[in-house]
Amino acid sequence: MRGFLTMPILPSKPVLLFDFKCEAGHISEHLVKSDEKQVRCACGQLAHRIITPVRCKLDGFGDFPGEALKWARKHEKQRAIEAKRNA
Repeated sequence: MRGFLTMPILPSKPVLLFDFKCEAGHISEHLVKSDEKQVRCACGQLAHRIITPVRCKLDGFGDFPGEALKWARKHEKQRAIEAKRNA
């Protein structure tokens, strides 16, 4: 049927992006179902799922007083520069 849209069939388990590492030390990312623990590496060896640390930068708000003070100082300095420029 032309013009008829069909809904895609969703997998029973979500497909997520995980990091895997083989015995040779190669680290790669793969989209796999959440219960898969091993994949084949590009070098041919089995690669096991690993936990990789997430990098994040605090934006200066919330429960992080050091970052909040740094943010406030930066914006105060910028305000003083703009006030001098406009004076």
